[in-house]
Order: sequence, then structure tokens, then C-alpha cells
Amino acid sequence: MTLGADPEARSPHDPVPAAPLDVPSAAPPSPAAVHPEKSPLEHPHREPSRAPAYGSSGRAAAADRALTVLGLGGSTRAGSAAERLLRTALDAAGREGMATELFALAHRDVPVFRESLLLDPPPVVAELLAAVRRADAVVFCTPVYHGTVAGALKNAVDHLQALAGDDRPWLTGKAAALMAVGGTPLGGANAITAMDHFCRSMHATTVPTAVVAGHGSWAPADLDERVTRMIGELAVHARGLSRAEATPQRA
Repeated sequence: MTLGADPEARSPHDPVPAAPLDVPSAAPPSPAAVHPEKSPLEHPHREPSRAPAYGSSGRAAAADRALTVLGLGGSTRAGSAAERLLRTALDAAGREGMATELFALAHRDVPVFRESLLLDPPPVVAELLAAVRRADAVVFCTPVYHGTVAGALKNAVDHLQALAGDDRPWLTGKAAALMAVGGTPLGGANAITAMDHFCRSMHATTVPTAVVAGHGSWAPADLDERVTRMIGELAVHARGLSRAEATPQRA
């Protein structure tokens, strides 16, 4: 997995070079073409070939559709280590045959949550809600701030309260994977635990493997392998949950 900075690389979502990172790196990422006309929600691996039909929960009705995984998080700094780790996880999801979408918080000015926005969400919040509704699985990735999850991610998650009235409310029927970057080993574990708490409270199924990428010598040497294992579990859980949703219930 590549978390190091490459001065010649360009994100397909950002027209500026990524900032230097403070976690160990392997080979630099391959240069990618800049697509300024694309929304930052898009990810370059797979794009839908047709518009699926959605019910009130927003998920495609066809049982044989390609599953979609949403990457949600990163820090508020474009090109951060958390954002790059999130993109790496989506790369792995693409190799699993899943369609991918990215909602990187550095590129989306999500307002501070307040209850009045539930009735009239601004466009960026409406985009977030639509992306979550489309997703069969969500990968959350946060930088570690003050020993726990970053406020920007928690604020985005608070807006998911708008999904409470869906047929399948919040994250019901979706698989979730959790990643944290930076801080100390204890801070990383705290961030994973905090994300696990809000995922479970919103009825998501979290996968067993989580990823913590830290600073300095304690960063795991097998980060690539761990991300691949986590995404493999996510794919298995998402497919199982999708099959269960598509199976008619007996009276």
C-alpha cells in the first residue's frame, strides 16, 4: 500500500499535489489523470453502467447488481494520510469486483450538524445521504485526534440521523470496515472503538479486521495484507447481507 507522497502524482479528485505524509511509505503511487470536471464523490475504479432502480431505502432492487462500497472520511486536509489510506482500501474493493465511491471530507464542506438540517439538508449533505443509501458497505477512515475519532467524521456521521425514517434505517443491512491513522497505538484503538460504537448504534455489521496505521516504528509492516484482509471480509459480509435482503421472507 502506498501512503508516501509523490510530487508528480495527482489525485483524480484534486488538481493540486498531495501534501507530504507522516507515515511510512512503500513505492510511490502511479500518476493519475486529473479530472476536475468530476465530483469528489466519484472514484476511478468502476462507474455504474446504468442507473439502478431504488426503493425508499435508496438501494438497488436487483439481486444480481454489482455491490457498492462507499469510502467516508479522511481529514480536512487534501491528500492526508487518512484520505490516502481510504483510497487504498477502495482500490482493494475494486479488485474484489465492487463498485466504489469516495466521500472525502477534505473536498466536501459538510456543515455542523443541527436538527433543523434534517428537514432541509443542504446539497452536500443530500449528496452524502444519497451515497450512503446507495452503498452496500461503508469504509470509515479517520485521523486520530486527541486519542479518538476526528470531529469532522463524527459530524458527517451525525447527519446520517436523516436516514432514521428509511425502510431500512441508518446503516441497516450494510457492512462496515474501520480504519484509523496517526496518534499512538492506544489512540488508534480508541478511534476504532468509537467508530465501532456508532456503526453498531446505526445497525451496521462491522467486520472483524480493522486497520490502524500509525507514526514511526510501530506502524504495522503488514499494512497491505491487513487492508486486503479487511476488504475481503467486507465483501463477504456485504454479499451475505445483500443475499439476505433479496431472499423472500417466509410467512
